Amino acid sequence: MANETEKKSSLAHYAVFILLFILVVFLGFEVVSLKRQKSETNAPVQKQSQAVSLNVVPLSAQSVNLNKKYIGYITPVHSVSVLPFISGFVEKIYVQNGQFVKEGQLLMVLKQDDYKAQIDLARAGVMQAEATLENATTYYQRIQAAGNKAVAQADRDKAQAEYLSAKAALAQAQAQLAVAQINYDYTVIRAPISGLIGTIEPTKGDYVSPAGSPLMTIIQTTPIQVVFSITDKDYIQSVTENGLSNLLAGEKIKLQLANGEIYPVSGVYKYADNALNKPTNSVAVYVNFDNKDNILLSNSYVTVYLEKDLKDIVLIAQNQVDLTPQGNFVTVANQQGIRREKIDIIDTMGSDYVVKNTFGAQDYLVKGKPPVLKPNQAFRLNIVSANGG
Repeated sequence: MANETEKKSSLAHYAVFILLFILVVFLGFEVVSLKRQKSETNAPVQKQSQAVSLNVVPLSAQSVNLNKKYIGYITPVHSVSVLPFISGFVEKIYVQNGQFVKEGQLLMVLKQDDYKAQIDLARAGVMQAEATLENATTYYQRIQAAGNKAVAQADRDKAQAEYLSAKAALAQAQAQLAVAQINYDYTVIRAPISGLIGTIEPTKGDYVSPAGSPLMTIIQTTPIQVVFSITDKDYIQSVTENGLSNLLAGEKIKLQLANGEIYPVSGVYKYADNALNKPTNSVAVYVNFDNKDNILLSNSYVTVYLEKDLKDIVLIAQNQVDLTPQGNFVTVANQQGIRREKIDIIDTMGSDYVVKNTFGAQDYLVKGKPPVLKPNQAFRLNIVSANGG
């Protein structure tokens, strides 16, 4: 009976052991399965956490109006100080201070009596020389007609010398008449150019001479010239793009007047100076403006604006550009990778460089200092605004 009881107890313990073993094996499988699921669930997260995030800015092509500002001054294209060619007393003045005159218009007349008398005297000298020449010519022709046997050679030579002398005397008298006529004509003073008269210095009765002060100054008012200076950098760039004869090609040249208004007419580029101004490191540029209404006054200062429309360009912050002796570079990224690209800077606009658009449609500018990526290291593009927003 005792053996049977022990046998039953033994079977009971064996059964419990089997159940516990099965439970342990089942729990082990469950733990392994949970670990595998957890590992598979976390794998993408770990891969994503290892990818480098790049802050990038869109490289958007656009059209801009490039505007540059300079200080210039107005100067006449032509300014003439009117001086008399001869000395004399002012007899009559035909113009007034500040009057606009046309080229050839009568300005004033000097006293003409003395010069008229010189003409009459010179004309009488011509008449006398003509008579002497006529007499010498007749006598010389007679000597020639008489032949060598009738007239001695000495007389023939004398007749010829008198003829030639009379001919020269007539030419001299005619020249003196011409000079007298010129001096007489110089008593009438006319405007050498069209323009605006300043202050007329002499009055009627004043004695004037070529060595004295100018009678008046005439300034050409239209076209009138504006002079301003550009930097040597701008000069080199413009000459490279357009050539010296067309330095400001494609640019609108406008003026802002002292009252703040924009002058309604654009300027026309004429030429640039042939030397650099050392103290300012700049080159003087000369531009003509139509000035029919005389709004632009000589010697006044104006603000000059150069405006240029640019298409298919990109604005890049200057602090994003690496300027090197080998060229100018930026760091560009797209879905395929990161690269260092050389750029062509056209100009500056505020804190940006104006750059030719040589980028692809999917390219972005890497903002800030680009990270150093390991080989085959994953990255993602985080698009931000140019201002960091």
